Amino acid sequence: MERATLASSRGSAPGLGEETVIRYVLIAALLVALIALTVPGLEYAAATNSERYGMTAVTDLEDGAQALLSKEELPPIGQPPPQRIHHIDLPPDSMVGQPLNLEIERLDDERSLVRTATGGGEPRTTVLEVPFAGADGSDLVLELEGTGERTVRMTLERNESDEPKIRVEQL
Repeated sequence: MERATLASSRGSAPGLGEETVIRYVLIAALLVALIALTVPGLEYAAATNSERYGMTAVTDLEDGAQALLSKEELPPIGQPPPQRIHHIDLPPDSMVGQPLNLEIERLDDERSLVRTATGGGEPRTTVLEVPFAGADGSDLVLELEGTGERTVRMTLERNESDEPKIRVEQL
């Protein structure tokens, strides 16, 4: 008789009941499922947001160079060249932003190639009708990487053929 009493008293002991434990297990399983469903969406949003920042940065660089070319004249030799300072916004360092890699490469005396890539993904290329040139004369004009704001200086100069070119350097 004592054994039957002990067995029945164990089931009614104070603490977590079987139904409560099942509820906690179900809540934990639902949370894991929700997180698993949310992560790909966050990654997609981060990549899309970073690509948008990349396209905006390319547009800002092109617009700044075109404004410099159209509104300024080449100065006489020996005079200081006209300059513009531009702030380029790369994606913010957050859950919805991935680091951006932006490269400008000189193609010829009239065109430049811009590559943007986010988070190690495939680069997106754009050809700009702007004669960009590197600060040191190399074909790699500018390389910006990471997140946050960058400052660049654009200077209107003469190339070897006495044509305008835009020298770009990060400050």
